[in-house]
Amino acid sequence: MKTLNETVKIVRQELFDLYMSKVEMYGKKSILNFGFALCLTKMDSKKERLLSLTNRRDVDMSGESIEDTTKDLLGYALIWMSLIKKNYDLPFAKQQGGNTIGTYEEYKYEQLRRLGINALKEITSPKYHFNEEIIFTNVITLMQTISDEYVNSKMDDSKICKTWLYDTLNELIIQSFIYLLSIKQYLTLEIKKSRKK
Repeated sequence: MKTLNETVKIVRQELFDLYMSKVEMYGKKSILNFGFALCLTKMDSKKERLLSLTNRRDVDMSGESIEDTTKDLLGYALIWMSLIKKNYDLPFAKQQGGNTIGTYEEYKYEQLRRLGINALKEITSPKYHFNEEIIFTNVITLMQTISDEYVNSKMDDSKICKTWLYDTLNELIIQSFIYLLSIKQYLTLEIKKSRKK
């Protein structure tokens, strides 16, 4: 069985690969054009799929699992965070002859590294009480809160408090990452071990 640190690194790399493939698939231009509306729509559909999948604890007709859906939700949340932080227009490494310094890849890798550190800090805290159902509820509630806020604002981004959105989105990202770790079933035992050290 892998350690918690090893699992965090694996999940980070899987997310990085998935994220970069989504950016390539949609293209920066379409994401910049549709921005938060695209992210919100995709994330909302992933939330509904998660609810459906967890009721069955299965895969859906397209073969998408709970893990796949959670990764997708997290991927769109990370894209949205990039838009908020205005890091989305950084060049790709291939535009710089393979040099990754100052590129979008470097920024995204660093963002995921920090996400892993923050998630580890939270789940290894002596006060943290691990419960997969609570983590799942947190993910759904945070997603629903963001969705409701946008519906109430009639999808007008200018009416949304940027600090609130940043904080809520950041918490959604951390909780989704922890949920991914719990799906991989390494969490309960490893949290106990790390607290004993």
